[in-house]
Amino acid sequence: MIGPSPTTATWSRQNVHNPAVYTAEELAELAGVSTWSIYQAVKAEESPFPFLKIGRRILFPKAPADRLLGLSTEEAQ
Repeated sequence: MIGPSPTTATWSRQNVHNPAVYTAEELAELAGVSTWSIYQAVKAEESPFPFLKIGRRILFPKAPADRLLGLSTEEAQ
C-alpha cells in the first residue's frame, strides 16, 4: 500500500453529535425536567415537543424545541 495507513474511527453516540437535533438528555436539561419525564411524555404521546424515532433513538428537532422553550438560536447553542 502506498501512502499513509488508514486509521480506524470508532463511532459512538457520545462522539457523534448532530447540531440540528437534541437528545432527550439535552432537552431535559434545557427544559428543567428529568430525562425520565421526557421519555414518559413521548411514550404517552403527550410530548409538547415534536420528535423523531430512529430505531430506538428519540431525537427532537432544535428549531421547534427552541421556539417552545423561548430560546433564541444564540441561547440554545
